Formats: sequence, structure tokens, C-alpha cells
Amino acid sequence: QVDFAKHPENARSEVNQWVSGATHHKITELLPQGTVTCDTKLVLGSAMYFKDETTNGEFHKLGGGTCPVKMMRRRGYFNIEEEITDGAMGLKLPFKDTRYELLIMLPRDNTEFPNFVHQICNTNKLQEILEAPFYSQMAHVMVPRFKLSMTPSLELKDTLKSMGVQKLFADADLKKIAGIPLFVSDVVHQAVLEVNEAGAVAAAAAGACMANRSMLQPIEFRADHAFVVAVIVDKTVPLFIGHVTAAEE
Repeated sequence: QVDFAKHPENARSEVNQWVSGATHHKITELLPQGTVTCDTKLVLGSAMYFKDETTNGEFHKLGGGTCPVKMMRRRGYFNIEEEITDGAMGLKLPFKDTRYELLIMLPRDNTEFPNFVHQICNTNKLQEILEAPFYSQMAHVMVPRFKLSMTPSLELKDTLKSMGVQKLFADADLKKIAGIPLFVSDVVHQAVLEVNEAGAVAAAAAGACMANRSMLQPIEFRADHAFVVAVIVDKTVPLFIGHVTAAEE
């Protein structure tokens, strides 16, 4: 329990410490200064942290030039769509919790990237991609180590109000949560997605076993240039979405 009325700043610090622990110190300040006051009665927080498997390569940066990167290299069966749009491929990688998947959407090259991003942001193309079958196919996959993060936290109150969520922030009926009148003053969100080499040895061994049983020519999925990435829950719901235009050296 925290005391919002007497020590709002201490309460904010305790919430941030909880989130930091839950995300392995990837998100250290979910609630920025000023979001918790003596009038705050309740903070509903959730923390999600994903760290999955990823070995040396070269990444072609969107703005030009290249940089050395760590690359995940695996050969085996992957859920792949060779044509999610004209000239773009899609790859799904499962997390340990199989409700979640990492979706990588890879345009043919960097010149195609701006148009691809425009399509998925301004049309129903993303939903079409999420509903595509993604057949299991033999593939040689190369994905760089990367990290996506939002700093500072994203304040969502105005965004939600513009989408029609109005009563929650003023005349809310939240009596099932507490016996006193409550309304939501702010909604903040922060996410970190990191894909690195943790677990690469086990993954490479499993991939090699599968590859030895097949004589098929594998599809090559080489994410060595700009791509879009998303974490998907329950097959069709995007939890996070972002893009990688320059990977870690």
C-alpha cells in the first residue's frame, strides 16, 4: 500500500520501482513527476517485458551507410508470408508464452520502407497482414539485435478523449473499484522491446535439427535493412508496434 494523500512523490517512486522490477529495469520511470498528487486515490499499473532469442552482420541504415550488428541466424521451420504486400515479407516468431508473437515486416529494401509504413498506418493493410495464414516453411532467418523504447512515457488522456472516451475522465462510475467517487486523471504508457542474443545457443541447436530433415531450398529472410516490428497477442491484436531503421552496433 502507498499513501497518496500525505506522500504523493514517495508513492510515485514506489510505483515506478515496482514497474522497474517487473520489467528487469528496462522501464524505470513509468509515472513522470507531477502525475501523482495528494488527490490521487488509485494507480492501475501493468508492466510487460519481452526478451527473446537472437549472432555478426551488417545493417543498412535507412538514412544511408551501414553499421556492424549482432545477428540472430537460424535455419528451420518458421511461420512466413512471402508477400504480405507487394515486395514485403512477414515473419512470426513465438515467445515462450505462446499467446504472444513477434511479427517482423520486411520491405524489399530501404527505398520501399516509407511507402510500406504509410500503407500500414493509413489503410487496413495491417489488419490484413495479421489475418494472413503465415504458413510454416523452411527458412534461413537473419535478424539483428535491436531495442525499441519510448522515452518519456506516452500520455494517452487526450488521445483517448479524442477517440470518444470521455466519461472516464470526469463523470465516471467506478464504484465497483472503490466505495468513493473516482475518475481517471491521467493514462500513461511506456514500452520496451528488446531482441538480443540471449538463448541463441539453444535456438541454434533446435534449428539445426530441423534443417537436417529437409531437402527443401529454404526461404531467405534477411532483416539487414529497415523493417517494422510488432508484438502480437492472440494472433490478431497488436500490443506494441514500431520500426527499426538503425540497429545496435
